[in-house]
Amino acid sequence: ILSRELERTSKIFESTSERQSTLIGTCGISSAFLIYLGPYSYGFRRLMLTLHWIKSIRDRGMTISFDQISSVKGRIINWQLDSIQDNQIQINDEEKLLSGSEYRQMLFSLIEFLLGDEIYLEWLSNGVLSSQMENHTIIVKSVEYPPLLIDPFGETDQWIKDYYNVQTIDFDDESNHEIVMLIEQSFLSGSKIYIKNCNSLDSLIYPLAQWKSTTQKFNTKDGILLFIFIFFF
Repeated sequence: ILSRELERTSKIFESTSERQSTLIGTCGISSAFLIYLGPYSYGFRRLMLTLHWIKSIRDRGMTISFDQISSVKGRIINWQLDSIQDNQIQINDEEKLLSGSEYRQMLFSLIEFLLGDEIYLEWLSNGVLSSQMENHTIIVKSVEYPPLLIDPFGETDQWIKDYYNVQTIDFDDESNHEIVMLIEQSFLSGSKIYIKNCNSLDSLIYPLAQWKSTTQKFNTKDGILLFIFIFFF
């Protein structure tokens, strides 16, 4: 047992310098996914992730490696850029850089890198589709800036209600005359609300909501944030 543990920890230690060398490219493409790709279609996201950004990272002498440290197996590489053969690079945009199965492996590895094992495996076990998982990840991990999403079928809208267990306030519902009171109650109690079809917030509410949404370190399911800003297209 001790010899196996020594072998496992030695491999982890030996991989430290390699992991550090891939960190810039890995974090770069992961951050770009969260910041830039929300407003675009899934096809365009795939094009950017598998062609343009990979080429940009290669041109700058960087690489990508989505890996994890297992308490049993040590370092596990889920996907890395070097696994792409050189003869696959010179293809046109419509064919993409990666095949469908390769892209799914890359996408799921990226999402697992951003979410962590626990949330990622929970979503997989719940049958969350890859397209839905993209939007969900952008929502959960976009803490400081408002995520912009394409959601033509309202799937993400329903997911937010279920995942965060929030009370919904629809500004298009003219029969609801208690909107201000409900918002005030949420601030007083610290509970979460989901405001839909809201073009602007009251000048007294907005600064507090903005402060609460940008000063927390993490955005988790248990949630300390009073407001998460999401713009749907």
